[in-house]
Amino acid sequence: MIDFGKPFKHAYAHTSKVLFQPFEFTKWLTLGFTAWLASFLSGAGGGGGNGFSNLGGNHHDGGTNLLEKLVSMGLPFWLLILALIALLIGFITFIFIALGCRGQFIFLHNVLNNKAEVKKPWKEYSRQANELTLWHFFLSIIPMLMIFILMGFALAYFWPFIISKTFPTLAVYLPWILALVGFGLLIIPLSLFLFFLHDFGVPIMAKHRCSMLQTVKHLGHLLRTRFLDCIIYLLIRFGMGVIFVIGTILIGCLTCCIGFLPYISTVLTLPYHVFRQSYALNCLAQFGSDYDLWPVALIPPPIPPLPGEA
Repeated sequence: MIDFGKPFKHAYAHTSKVLFQPFEFTKWLTLGFTAWLASFLSGAGGGGGNGFSNLGGNHHDGGTNLLEKLVSMGLPFWLLILALIALLIGFITFIFIALGCRGQFIFLHNVLNNKAEVKKPWKEYSRQANELTLWHFFLSIIPMLMIFILMGFALAYFWPFIISKTFPTLAVYLPWILALVGFGLLIIPLSLFLFFLHDFGVPIMAKHRCSMLQTVKHLGHLLRTRFLDCIIYLLIRFGMGVIFVIGTILIGCLTCCIGFLPYISTVLTLPYHVFRQSYALNCLAQFGSDYDLWPVALIPPPIPPLPGEA
C-alpha cells in the first residue's frame, strides 16, 4: 500500500513554492485561469421536472387558457422542442468539455513546471486534449441522451393525462420512478471512472503522450491491481472536496458573495487547486516510475506494455 501521508507534506511544500516563492500577482491570475478552465470538467448541472399538481381542480382563467394553448400545440411539437433543447445542451456541453480538457493539461503542466503558461501547453497537448474531449463527451452524452429519451417517452405516455387534466394513479408513476433509480445507479460507476480519468488518466497521457485507448487500458490495470489504494485515495479526495466546499462557502460569504463568481472563486481558492493537483501527482508517483511525473522528462518515455502483452 502506498503512503498517503507524505504526499500531503510534498503537496504543501510544492504549493508554497508555486504560489508564494515568490508571490506574483499576474502568475496567480494566470494559474487561476487555467485552474478555472480545468474545473469545467468537474462542474455538475441539475434539472427539474414538472408535476401534474396544477392540471386538475380550480384554476384561474389565465392559467387555464395558457395551459390549453400549450396543450393545443400537440405532442409532436413538444417532442421537437425537447429534441432541440437536447441538441442545444449537447452543443454547450461539448464546448465546456473541450475547454475543460485543455485546461486539465494546461494546469497540470503549470503545476509540474512551476509556470503560468497557456499558449505553449495548449499547443503541446492538443492531440491528447482532443482525444480526451471526444471520449469525455461520448461518456457524458450517454446519460444525457438517456435522460432526454426517458423524458420523451414519459411525455408521450402521460400526454393523455395532460389532455384530460387528470391524475394518474401511483401504479402508473412507479415504473418511471424505478427507471430513474436504475439510471442513477448506472451513473455511479461512470462518475467514478471519470474521476480517476481526471486525477490519474490525464497525468498518464501527459507523461507518455499516449492515446486515449492506451490510457484507458493502463488506468483499468491500475484500478484492478491497486484497488485498495485507489479506494483510499477516493475517500481522501472526497474529504478534501468536502473541506473545499465548506471553505468556498465561507470565502463567498466573507467577500459579500463576490467569492461565488466564476473565475474569481477559483482565483481565491487557488492554493487548494494547486495542492489537490500536487497531492494527486505525488500519490500517483508511488505506483511506479511509469507514473512518476516528478520531474517532467524532456523526451517522454514510451508507454509501458501491460502485463502479458508482447
